[in-house]
Amino acid sequence: MKRLFISLAACCLLAMNGSAQTADVGTTPSRPLVYQQENTGLRFALKQFKTPDELPVVKGLPDALEGVNDFNDWERRRNEIGSLIQHYGIGTKPAVDPSQVKARMEGDTMLVVDVTVNGQTLTLQALIRYPQPSTLNSQLYALMIGTDMIALPRQLFDGRPIATMTFRSAQVNDYKQWGKHHDRGEHAFDRLYPDLKDNGAYSEWAWGMSRLIDGLQQLGPEVTKIDTRRIGVTGCSYAGKMALYCGAFDERIALTIAQEPGGGGAAAWRVSHESTQNVEDIDKTDYHWFLESQRENFRGDSVYRLPYDQHELCAMVCPRALLLLGNPDYVWLADSSMNISAQAAHKVWERFGIGDRMACDIVGGHGHCQLPESQFPIVQDFIDRFLLTPSPSPLTSHPSPLTSQPFVKGADVGFLAGQERRGVVFHDRSGRERECLELLKNDYQISAVRLRVWVDPWRGDCDKHQVLAMAQRAKALGMDVMIDFHYADSWADPGKQPIPKAWQGHTYKQMLRDLRSHTIDVLSLLKQNGIAPRWVQVGNETSNGLLWDMGHIEKNPQQYAGFIREGYKAVKKVFPEAIVIVHLDRGHNQALYDHNLGVIKKYGGKFDMVGMSLYPYWARQDHPELDADSIISDCIRNIRHVSKTFGCDVMIVETGFEVDEQHPEVMLEGRRQLQRVVSEARTQTDNRCRGVFYWEPQCLPGGYKLGAFDHNGTPTAIMDGFF
Repeated sequence: MKRLFISLAACCLLAMNGSAQTADVGTTPSRPLVYQQENTGLRFALKQFKTPDELPVVKGLPDALEGVNDFNDWERRRNEIGSLIQHYGIGTKPAVDPSQVKARMEGDTMLVVDVTVNGQTLTLQALIRYPQPSTLNSQLYALMIGTDMIALPRQLFDGRPIATMTFRSAQVNDYKQWGKHHDRGEHAFDRLYPDLKDNGAYSEWAWGMSRLIDGLQQLGPEVTKIDTRRIGVTGCSYAGKMALYCGAFDERIALTIAQEPGGGGAAAWRVSHESTQNVEDIDKTDYHWFLESQRENFRGDSVYRLPYDQHELCAMVCPRALLLLGNPDYVWLADSSMNISAQAAHKVWERFGIGDRMACDIVGGHGHCQLPESQFPIVQDFIDRFLLTPSPSPLTSHPSPLTSQPFVKGADVGFLAGQERRGVVFHDRSGRERECLELLKNDYQISAVRLRVWVDPWRGDCDKHQVLAMAQRAKALGMDVMIDFHYADSWADPGKQPIPKAWQGHTYKQMLRDLRSHTIDVLSLLKQNGIAPRWVQVGNETSNGLLWDMGHIEKNPQQYAGFIREGYKAVKKVFPEAIVIVHLDRGHNQALYDHNLGVIKKYGGKFDMVGMSLYPYWARQDHPELDADSIISDCIRNIRHVSKTFGCDVMIVETGFEVDEQHPEVMLEGRRQLQRVVSEARTQTDNRCRGVFYWEPQCLPGGYKLGAFDHNGTPTAIMDGFF
């Protein structure tokens, strides 16, 4: 037997000595072992691509870590790589809305998943094989999914709390190298997505694997007995490639074991092209698996124009676990190329201090897809550490749609201090005098306040000291706090974004420092006084940018994104766990959000959540042909769209409805609309809307007509909409 062991990490050497299980894995919160979301960074997917002739010639392997300063940048880079692989290599893996997936169990062991898209339904069936004898029924099981089969020996799983399942790829795309099959465009997948008929099989097979995982999540462990934090995928040969693509493109897979995947899998196209042996390279692979355009555009020396290589496909698995297994006896597999590719990919895991989560082991002297006993220890080690480690935690920065989180009901109360200074008193409906925040919290379930902060306001309204005082009152009541930076001395909104007086005349670089210093100054004051805001807005309704004209979205889009990025960094410097929000108006306007957030993403801006304003009243002033219910429907639809497109949660951070004490029916209609907004935001957005904030509900009518209190400082019927 001959063996080539790729020493990528200390864990590999330890595995062969039987001691790797002591490695400290997954203890750093910023390095998740697995996620509960298919793609946590969908918002970073590229939308524009160069033509093949425009691509530069790159002789060496492209830098997988290009533009990555720290782990927070990896999510963006990972999705950039995934976009390139789909566009130039395998075709699009389409996202699926959870509402399009319906799962059930037939009997105790058959998982059935129906996926309906464009009026067409594709049904997947997969038999779950639970451990026997059944001595472990009281607990949940890890799951190893085989791509068409599990080539790994049964003894690696028998007698252990690991269920197994096979994904039958023919249910999605029935191409096989031998025997009858449908042609491109005629597969079951193509009925759902006729526009993607040019796809290669690997994008479609990865899509099918993800739909099975959707089904497991939808049914939950009570039905399936499967712990969806402990899912592995494995396959060999063409199915080894399949396993690698599945693991790369679904972050819910904790462990990927690609056995003898060959060219088009882990072996780098560039390195294989330079081989003097008969290996599977970009000219000689099976193009049913890939886009035909890949062969047309990157054949021969044109491979050096390919804007990625297969080491970056491997790297997409990071920070999750990846084990590559090779067999040098089969020259066609190009294992020497996989060796170089694996070493390049491993640098990504090393960069983030988790090198023991990735290894490559190449051993000869055995048949194809027949794991030799000498490789049992390293496979066993990876299974032990990444499928059976107690309670791996899915620490994702973008919560899964299936993760249950409290739905927030909040109120912007920036006017409250000024009202109290003028002697306004608040009452409940029984006429009893009440402190406003206490009334909102205890009578109307308001659990959070939103506080705007201005740079140098007249009379000190909404300055950092007033914000601190109000935040302390909210904290005393156990309420969460959102800080809303206007980056102005007074109001900033879509119609005006004035530069603070003290910043006027500054250059762009100076203004970046101004914004950063102001943000850190305000948040540091809060921190010094025991206040930790849960959310921080960097700008208020920045639909047209901020700090005009310096940061106008149309005149200076790159500088607009730069201001957002600088605000994000400043917030994280003081409060790393705070959720940073970009806030736009007109939540019903999808085109606005696609354009604005796309500009931020294009020029390197960052955000954790999108805030929306939803005002049917104001929207109808501009477009009287619209009705309130259609505006609300469009907003709910846009929440789903934004969360899916940009991979983040959304919150309605401003809403309001008309108070008219002379016409009680107007306020009853406001209550109905608010009830609908709260209900559908919570139940019709795939759990991606995290809450609803009413803007200044305690305002009295006269000065502002969309508050929710009457002239006596008493809540109107509108406030009942929160129930």
